[in-house]
Order: sequence, then structure tokens, then C-alpha cells
Amino acid sequence: MSDNLKIMLEYRLNFQTSWIEHPISVQDYFDPEFASKNEVLDIDNVPLHDHGIEYLDVNPWQVVNTRVILRDESKGLERRIVETFWNDGRNRLIERTDMLQGHLKYWEVITDVRILEQPTVTEILRVGRKNGILAVLSHVFITDNEDGSQTELQVHSDSMEGV
Repeated sequence: MSDNLKIMLEYRLNFQTSWIEHPISVQDYFDPEFASKNEVLDIDNVPLHDHGIEYLDVNPWQVVNTRVILRDESKGLERRIVETFWNDGRNRLIERTDMLQGHLKYWEVITDVRILEQPTVTEILRVGRKNGILAVLSHVFITDNEDGSQTELQVHSDSMEGV
């Protein structure tokens, strides 16, 4: 375990302006099956859940935002993942920001929008920067099939090519 790593999870409910802190330990945040051999956890380890809301015992339709902040002060690293929800929690906008020594290291925004209910079809668009230019990193449509599997349709974009 890393004593230098700290995690903060906060959320906001519908029609509320203040954030509610949800205490979470480093051990409870990360997936133990993917821990390194020396058991030292860092920001790049695999979380137990993909989204901050999945750590909460709150109805998803009540949540407007979640914010997860991971800090490793010994390395000067900070990762912020902020999610905004709408459509009763079925849609989300995700912003990830990584800082190193106070300088921007990585940034991306992901839209995750349910566009059809039957069958369930979700559009996921990842946008970031390549060489300082706003670019589409990934654009997919995911269909939930009757047998429980998923079908993914990748949309090609010129901005996905090297900039």
C-alpha cells in the first residue's frame, strides 16, 4: 500500500449546491485482483469500479455530479475525474484531468449517452488533445444484445489519425 496516495470521493444530489464527501480508503477504491506484486498502489492501478457513483449507496437518478480526486504527493501527481449525470442517471459527461507537479499532463472528456432504449444503444465519444489540438480519440456505438452480449460499432474519424 502507498501511504502517499490519498483518495477523495464527493457527490452532489439533485437541487443541491454543496458536495457530500464519501470517505473511501485506497484499499476499497482499487481492485485487489489487479494489484502489483509488491502491493504498492498508485494512481494508475485499476479501480474496483469504473465510475465514482458505483461506490455510493445512493439512487443514481438522485446524483448530479461525482468527483474523484487521487493524489500522490510524493510524486506530485493528481488525477481528477468529474462526472455529470442527466436523463435519470442514464447519461453522463466525464472529465479526466491528470496533473504532474501542477502542470497539465493529460486531459479528456467522454460523453456516454443512451440514444435508444430497445435495444439499448449507447454512444460513447472520447475527446482529448493531440499535439495541443482538440481531437476525437474514440467514437463508438454499443448495442446491448438479447443474449447479454454487446456489439460495438467503431466510427472512423479523420481526427483520430495522428495530428
